[in-house]
Parts: sequence; structure tokens; C-alpha cells
Amino acid sequence: KTVDEGCSTTLVAALDPALNEVKGLYLSDCQFTDPYAHANDPVAAERLWKLSEELVGEKFTLEA
Repeated sequence: KTVDEGCSTTLVAALDPALNEVKGLYLSDCQFTDPYAHANDPVAAERLWKLSEELVGEKFTLEA
């Protein structure tokens, strides 16, 4: 991708007024799409959470 193509989805997500009320959806190439399966993998999420805590040397808590 070019630099413009690479940043376009981020800009759409941040600046498109039509998305002001849209929450929890995934954009790819400026279009709504389903995330990759590993993005919803709770085991992978837990591993990433623990690794992140180790790398920054801090424990984080989630508040429901």
C-alpha cells in the first residue's frame, strides 16, 4: 500500500461523521468487515495481556 492507502482507514474511522454513533465495528480498507478469527480468541487475548504487563512492568485491571 502507499502511505495514503495505509492511513486512509484510520482517517475514515477518526473523521467520518457518519461513524459518530457507530461503536464496536471493524474497518479494513475503509469498509466494515469481520475481524480475523484470532482477534476474538480469548486465549490469545490473555497471553497478549500478560505479555504486555511483563513488558511494561506494570499490572493492569479491567473494570466492568
